[in-house]
Amino acid sequence: MKKHTIITPLLLMVIAIFVIGCGQANNFDVTDYDAMRSQLDEKEKEVTQLKAEIDQSKTKVNSLETEIKQKDATIKEIQVQNNTNPNTNISSPMLPANASKGECYARLYYPATYKAVVDTVVKAEASERVEITPATYIWVEEQVLVKEESIKLKDIPAKYEWVEDRILVQEAHTEWKKGRGLVEKADESTGEIMCLVEIPAKYRTVKRKILTQPASVDTIVIPAEYTTVKVKKIQNSSQEKRITIPAEYQTITRTVKVNDSHMEWKQVLCETNLNRATVVKIQSALAAHKHNPGPIDGIIGPLTHTAIKSYQKSNNLATGGLTHETIKSLGIQF
Repeated sequence: MKKHTIITPLLLMVIAIFVIGCGQANNFDVTDYDAMRSQLDEKEKEVTQLKAEIDQSKTKVNSLETEIKQKDATIKEIQVQNNTNPNTNISSPMLPANASKGECYARLYYPATYKAVVDTVVKAEASERVEITPATYIWVEEQVLVKEESIKLKDIPAKYEWVEDRILVQEAHTEWKKGRGLVEKADESTGEIMCLVEIPAKYRTVKRKILTQPASVDTIVIPAEYTTVKVKKIQNSSQEKRITIPAEYQTITRTVKVNDSHMEWKQVLCETNLNRATVVKIQSALAAHKHNPGPIDGIIGPLTHTAIKSYQKSNNLATGGLTHETIKSLGIQF
């Protein structure tokens, strides 16, 4: 029996990872990660699809092997029957019942019949993709305190001023002085003339120092000193976004066996009931159905036999003889 080489999904996964790894650059960033993850997802999908195809092929191979075994068993059964009963007559249970005179029968092989079943399978499981948006920064100018505000005490001395004052030395008064006048009074004792004279007040200018502003303490505020520096500040924080990727499905058509292969007696055309005109019709019908019967000469030769078998297989008919079923399928009346 022919052996089938099957590539395992694990081997396919290793090959996919190797191909992806060889294509990556040394510098790795988020973009490279997303690209690599995307490629890996694609490879996983391919692996899943190949695995499904391999499973389908395995099923078909197993079915064909079973069919071959059944066919071999049937053939062996016929061979054993023929060897043990070489003179089988019409009453043998291995021969068709209710046959009429002049009819020919052949035990034909009917292949197993199958039907296509469409299944929906998961192509890729639901997953989640993480997208990271890096933080952004800006440069801003800020005032930085270099020297704090301080207070300084300053002594302010007192202020003085020189002023002049007129000080009364002698008040105004009158006194008698000798003199002469229009009216004189003679002193009886002396005979002198005395006049009463007014003496004005006498003043003296004196300088003195007076306080105009007392001594004090002045509080001087020394303002703080600042310098301008550039500071890198975060503008937008980094964000993580999770994106749900829904599962992907695909439709797979698989072949399901409906009936097992079997052997069955069927009425066939043979030399007893087959004429040249019917053979010509059969050859013409085979040619019309694109199965080359060779020359249309009314003789069933090797090419005609091959064409009949090819037509029967194409139309899922029993093979091994020219059955009435095949004749009807070709549209020939006989």
